[in-house]
Amino acid sequence: MKVRDVKREALTGPRRLRHGVFMAFLLILASVSLLLHMARTGRQEKMQAAKTRYAALDRAYPIDRVKAQRSRFYQRLYYLGHPSKISYAAADLVRRLCGTVDEPLQVLDLNVIPGWQKLDFELTLAAAAGTESAARAVFMDFYRSMANRLDISPVAFSGPMKPARTPGRVAAGFVFTVSGQMELEW
Repeated sequence: MKVRDVKREALTGPRRLRHGVFMAFLLILASVSLLLHMARTGRQEKMQAAKTRYAALDRAYPIDRVKAQRSRFYQRLYYLGHPSKISYAAADLVRRLCGTVDEPLQVLDLNVIPGWQKLDFELTLAAAAGTESAARAVFMDFYRSMANRLDISPVAFSGPMKPARTPGRVAAGFVFTVSGQMELEW
């Protein structure tokens, strides 16, 4: 063997070793790349599933929006609109009651007590009549008409009582007091 051949053999051994290490390194890089690619694919599948779930939530969003609108509507109607509703109902009650009081009767006082679903009221009337029985007959006609025509439920009445002095005015006749209720319309 020549020196050159020995040198060649000596050089081929480490070259082969380097070549083997390089190939192992490339194989490791390829396997790591494959593992990273598989992990990325798994994450993309999870993201697609999350997007599908989010799209379902996005479709449910109008339902939630309508529920919130309905909630605000009822809050305004029952809580914020309640004082104005009470004042309109009380004005309507006064107008209807005082509109049905005829000449022999006189309204002395009207107290309205607001409630959540109804208005309670107490009406004090004076019936101009010579006798107690005549005053009672006039009052009973009004009481029946109030129950039938006005959609007001009279609960109780008291009277007749002797005329009482009110501040600044004297009642002409016998005094009757009617308590009742009127339902609020929403």
